[in-house]
Amino acid sequence: MLQKAMQFFLGNEKDFDLEHRVFNFYCILGLFVSLLTFLIICYLDLPLIAGISMLVFFVFALFCWYLSRFRRLFRISTFMAVSVLIFVLTPGLWILNSGSTGGGQYYFVFWGLLISSIYRGWRRYTWLVLLFITIGVLMYIEYTYPFIIVTYDNRNARYFDVYTSFILAMLSTTIIFIIYSNGYRNEHEHVKKYAAHMEKIAITDGLTGLYNHTHLYSCLENELKQAESSQSSLSLIMVDSDHFKMLNDTYGHPTGNLVLIKFADIMRSTIRKSDIAGRYGGDEFLIICPNTTLEEAIFTTEKLRKIVETTNFGESGQIRLTISCGVTTWAGENCSMIIEQVDQALYAAKRSGRNRLEVYRDNIA
Repeated sequence: MLQKAMQFFLGNEKDFDLEHRVFNFYCILGLFVSLLTFLIICYLDLPLIAGISMLVFFVFALFCWYLSRFRRLFRISTFMAVSVLIFVLTPGLWILNSGSTGGGQYYFVFWGLLISSIYRGWRRYTWLVLLFITIGVLMYIEYTYPFIIVTYDNRNARYFDVYTSFILAMLSTTIIFIIYSNGYRNEHEHVKKYAAHMEKIAITDGLTGLYNHTHLYSCLENELKQAESSQSSLSLIMVDSDHFKMLNDTYGHPTGNLVLIKFADIMRSTIRKSDIAGRYGGDEFLIICPNTTLEEAIFTTEKLRKIVETTNFGESGQIRLTISCGVTTWAGENCSMIIEQVDQALYAAKRSGRNRLEVYRDNIA
């Protein structure tokens, strides 16, 4: 309920940016403050012109809110609001509300917050300078011509006004900060999620959800450095589906894609969590196995081959698939060399009849 009310008054985050929503809040705050100030003026029996001024400001704040919230005329409404606040309301409050000794001066904090919240760049600093100049001129006028300032009739009226203005200023400033910080936090989280999503897209194969070729190569470089520094073992597995082109020609590429997706799922569930799997290209897949001996890599590869061989693929399970695999283990080679080794082992498996694995040896080619 509260969230719906906030969206009605301020606008939702999808259609209104943070500055726009903050300005809408200022307009609602202006409605509340002007109405409450009018009631205080009536209660304290202050000059009638002060009460009329608050009613005029109430209508003005309502009009600005309407333009900003429903017509979405953000620039026009902010220009009108800031101009009136600086050049009309500031002198009016200063002169009619006891100048520097009254409670109206606490509201001037809002003007600075408003300008800083809704403007950027040169507009922000231009309006702030105009606000400071206006207040400085008013202080000079009060010092030089004190008789033009309308003062309080009694001590109780002054302290009641000052107390009320101070509490409203402090409370409203706190609320504004909460809204602005929450809005900033929400947008920051949105940016973080978007950045994480883009990073995932950059390193992930769009079809299978495994790592792509570029990220696989980067992972292999890192794992080789770590294996070298810790003097640990590292093995590499390359997998290629048998007669995949024939499968695509027979059943079509959409079915071929479904086969690859299911095969990727089988691979995820078969390898260890520490292993790094990705789509190397087309229907070729590469598995990086840190801290893995050659015998352990052979065991994992043979397990994967048997699972694929006994699995039904396709929407109706009419497709059977086999894979050929190459396995090698690191012995000081760089990335290009070890990939070349496992690639040679893979093609040796294909030449030997497919649906099998071969281990790289110096004379394998």
